[in-house]
Amino acid sequence: MFGGLLLAAAASGCASANPKAPGGDEGVTCDGPCAPPCSGDGDCNGGRHCDTKQGVCVPCLSDSHCPPGEVCSPSRSCVPGCSMAHPDCGDAGVCDPDTNTCAQCLMDSDCTDPATPRCDTNQRKCFPCLPTNDNCGHGSYCEQNGGSWACASGCKDDTDCTGAILDGGAGDGGASDGGASDGGASDGGMAFVPGTHCVQNRCSDCKIDTDCPLGKICKSGACTAGCSNIQGCPAQLACCAGQCADTTLDYLNCGMCGHVCINGNNCCNSQCTNPQNDVMNCGGCGVTCTTPNGVPGCAARQCVIAGCNPGFAHCTADVRNGCETNIGDNVNNCGTCNNPCSVPNGSPSCLNGLCGVAGCNFGFGDCDGDPKNGCETLTATDPNNCGGCKAKCAVPNASAQCVLGMCQVGTCAPGYMDCNNDPHDGCEVDITSNPNHCGGCNTVCLFPSCVASVCACNKIDVGASCGTATAAAQQALGIGGSTQVSANLIQQGSEAWYEVSFANNTDTRYHPKVTFAANPNNEFQFDIYAGCGQLVPCGDGNSSNGRTTWEVSYNGPNPGADPNSHFAPVPAVGAGGSILIRVFRPNGPVTCDTFTLTISN
Repeated sequence: MFGGLLLAAAASGCASANPKAPGGDEGVTCDGPCAPPCSGDGDCNGGRHCDTKQGVCVPCLSDSHCPPGEVCSPSRSCVPGCSMAHPDCGDAGVCDPDTNTCAQCLMDSDCTDPATPRCDTNQRKCFPCLPTNDNCGHGSYCEQNGGSWACASGCKDDTDCTGAILDGGAGDGGASDGGASDGGASDGGMAFVPGTHCVQNRCSDCKIDTDCPLGKICKSGACTAGCSNIQGCPAQLACCAGQCADTTLDYLNCGMCGHVCINGNNCCNSQCTNPQNDVMNCGGCGVTCTTPNGVPGCAARQCVIAGCNPGFAHCTADVRNGCETNIGDNVNNCGTCNNPCSVPNGSPSCLNGLCGVAGCNFGFGDCDGDPKNGCETLTATDPNNCGGCKAKCAVPNASAQCVLGMCQVGTCAPGYMDCNNDPHDGCEVDITSNPNHCGGCNTVCLFPSCVASVCACNKIDVGASCGTATAAAQQALGIGGSTQVSANLIQQGSEAWYEVSFANNTDTRYHPKVTFAANPNNEFQFDIYAGCGQLVPCGDGNSSNGRTTWEVSYNGPNPGADPNSHFAPVPAVGAGGSILIRVFRPNGPVTCDTFTLTISN
């Protein structure tokens, strides 16, 4: 029990733990409940005070026992606050007698820092400015930012909206140079361009409509297009439903306010006009359609050509040049557009809208007067218009031809020939009866007369070449078979060719033979060929050419009476037993004599 009292006494800070000697000379000061209780401040340590009613040491018994800015609470401890008896708040500010609390300020005079000279009595704090007593410099105003107030770029009244551009900053020494020459960097204020009036802390164009020029009204500090009962419009404009309108052009107020041009019409010179078809306002006001040499029109908002004057047409894609083409004399657009005059073999003309022939190329003429086919006549070759139109060639006994514009003989009539090359007398020779031109010019008959273009004797025609040889017999000549052929050779150099075959060349009686049965004056000879160009060889080593007799014996040589005959053993004939016989006149004059060949086996 005693030990416990000692501990309590020590903990309470009493002057002595010995209850018999409170406040004794041990020098111990009581700072809490003591046993026995304290009787005065001397019994307490640490600056505490003795609450004699309780007998305990406490921090305070009155406000004066507390430091500045604190007061003594009913629980005898110092808490933040102040009182009339103890108004000193120290660094906490000044004492508010209504609330017995310390505040930063109660009035501006309490704000001693130049940076925060204004006291907000609601918050009891000092700020750089207050809107109720705006102390911000020129070009700035007091703006609330959260729970505080500060100077910001802008305006307080109209006086801030004059002068140079300012940065609106605060704290630069009070200068209003925009922060450019205050010896330091810009203080972060937002630059602004001053206007005329201060509206909501911004320099603006206007406050009321009359602050704006005519034709504009004030909206949110800016002059915008419009008009009102106190703000009119510039000259020649009318105020219609709050907007200035040009009643000469405005389709909603055409001629007067509220007169609307409907159906897409425009307002031109105070009149509603249709831009689709108005030639004076085509597609828009003042767009006047014109058509040189024609009548203008307007369709679908585009200028068009409604018609052309007589003799003119619109032949290009550009309507601006109007009816630009004179179709009366234009060879490319004659009478109408894209109607070019074309004159074959000549040059065209256009007269009164009709194509014509201006001239013909050399060697051509317009002989039918029709410009469509131009210079249709080749006067260089046309015998009916030789050298010029209607210059007809007349050639006796012949069809005429025109060469280089001169008449010539074309084709002679049957039985006539042009032997003097004179077109004037045409085909002057009757070659059917003229012995000096019998059958052809300068073919002179050696006989008394020319009959049917042949000299007195009649020519007997047979094969005239190897390729056209005449068959001497219809089939191969067998043993004992024989045939004869006859002809004459009227023309100089004429030949007669025959082909014949022999059968039974295995029979010992096989004996092909060719000889003249008639050879007047020995004029004729013959050659024997196995094929064209292949003379048949003879047994005596000679060729079978230039013969008058030729034969082949099965059993070998058997000379005949004719010293010119030749013999050869079988089968010295052509392939398949065939031979070709060529009869000719080796020399001498041409006669009407006829030869006869006998061909036998």
